[in-house]
Parts: sequence; C-alpha cells; structure tokens
Amino acid sequence: MDLDEYEALPDSLNSDEIGSLFMHLINEDAGQYTQDTIENMHVLCDKQWHTYELPSVGIRKATSHWVHAYLDTASPDPELAAKIVYCFGLNRQILAQIIECYGDYVDLSEYEEDLEHADGDFIDPYWTLRKGE
Repeated sequence: MDLDEYEALPDSLNSDEIGSLFMHLINEDAGQYTQDTIENMHVLCDKQWHTYELPSVGIRKATSHWVHAYLDTASPDPELAAKIVYCFGLNRQILAQIIECYGDYVDLSEYEEDLEHADGDFIDPYWTLRKGE
C-alpha cells in the first residue's frame, strides 16, 4: 500500500485491524526502513491512537522489536520512534532511552510529559483523556 491508501483508511479501524496493517507494513518493508514505510508508520500511529484501545500483546511485542531495530539504523527519526512507543502503549523504558539518547538534538518534550504520566511499565497513550476524571 502506498501513503495515499494508508491515509484513506477509515478512522473506525479497531486495534486488531491496525495490528494487521502494521505487520503487513513491516513485512513488506523487510527491514529497509524506506521513506514510504516511515510515512506510513506516522499514519498508522495516528490511526492506532484513535482506536482508543491498546493493541494486542503480540502486536506490541512486534512493534517494540521494530522500534529497537529502527533505532539501530544509521539515521533513525527519534520523533517517529517516540510516537510509535506512545501510540502503541509500549514499554516506558524504550521512551526513556529515546529521550536520553536524542533529547539534546530533537525536541521530545511532549513525550517527556507522557513518560511522567505513565503508570507502571507501559506508556498510557490515553492519559490526557482521563486527566479530568
């Protein structure tokens, strides 16, 4: 799928559907981390957040693995990596490492706040929706 097809996906997808799209995207990319994959990943992050539910444990593990491998590339986009950790509700330690390694070079302040509001081991991408409760 190209970027237009990802952007045209309905907002009503559930987290399982997003997970399937994510797995298709990373399998299609096969560790190349192309610009198309990066752009599509941004779209999937937004779509995942708008499901208002966390993905399955399997998808979260695959996503964590992808983020770690992506960060090991020559020129990763730390903002994308942080966005993925946030939107997919991944382990807070990954986000802390991204902020520690790249925070002096890229403005990751919005993710520092997400890290502060994480309860337990995982980021809660919906904490802002609950803060008025």
